[in-house]
Amino acid sequence: MNESLGERLRLAREQKGLELKTIADSTRIPLRTLVALEADDISTLPGGGYSRGVIRYFAKEVGLDPSEAVKLFEKQFGRNSNSNELNISHEESDERASRRLFSNLSIGLIFVSAVVVGATLYYFKTAISEPESQVSDSNSISEPSPFVAQTTATPIPTPDSLSVEIQSKSESVTLSVSVDSGVEETSTISAESSRKVSGEESITIGFLGKTWEAMNLKLGERSVSLPSSTLQQLEGNYVIVTIRKEDLPRIVSEGNIDKSRIVLKRLRRSGGTGLETPQTTPTNSDETRKTEEQSNQASPSGGDR
Repeated sequence: MNESLGERLRLAREQKGLELKTIADSTRIPLRTLVALEADDISTLPGGGYSRGVIRYFAKEVGLDPSEAVKLFEKQFGRNSNSNELNISHEESDERASRRLFSNLSIGLIFVSAVVVGATLYYFKTAISEPESQVSDSNSISEPSPFVAQTTATPIPTPDSLSVEIQSKSESVTLSVSVDSGVEETSTISAESSRKVSGEESITIGFLGKTWEAMNLKLGERSVSLPSSTLQQLEGNYVIVTIRKEDLPRIVSEGNIDKSRIVLKRLRRSGGTGLETPQTTPTNSDETRKTEEQSNQASPSGGDR
């Protein structure tokens, strides 16, 4: 199965045991840009050669070949992929674009340093010439991030209604779906097809953990993922995910589902070919506890790993 750029970056990061926030702190790349890249969403990239520079830094941090990552990016999204008005000519190489990014960052840092030094000198001069009681406490200057200053990404809008599109990327996937805590319905989505589910308050989806790689959940324009800690436990578990309407703004902003909305049930063979799903993971909310009780009444009949 061919992996997308986002999948390769995420898998490489998880193998190294890195959190996205750690990479964001070390590369000065915004966290939301890293989250979007792992979901194959390039809307937050600055555009042109700068986008390729971001891909290189991300790939290097997680142990991938930066050049191969850029080639996969161009193959998947096209060589002229841009997410805003920052454009670079086709003939300009990725290395040249990266050097230009570093040059702009350096100029920005020099400018900020000059402002800080000038403001500090002015403060001390003012403090000496004026009475102590009149000295202002507003001498602290917040240094802006050079990378953020160049980014003009448009935020992804939050959907007005609760609607989840479940896509199967490469193989048939069997699901159980419950809308607004109603009766569970089991269905199978064939390879490279999708199913759209809508509700008023909540949608609960159950599936075999080992099929997650073949699935894609979308809320409006946003593809969403599961927390890294949950991804490491998918194999051999039945996963129950609850998406509530009140959670939509946070999910669309961060690109992942809260851990408290996920229940894992260990699959265990019993006698013949049947599977049992006893409770093994404590829930963190009344909603997930209710979802778990419903799943005990309708256990999946898929095969064990």
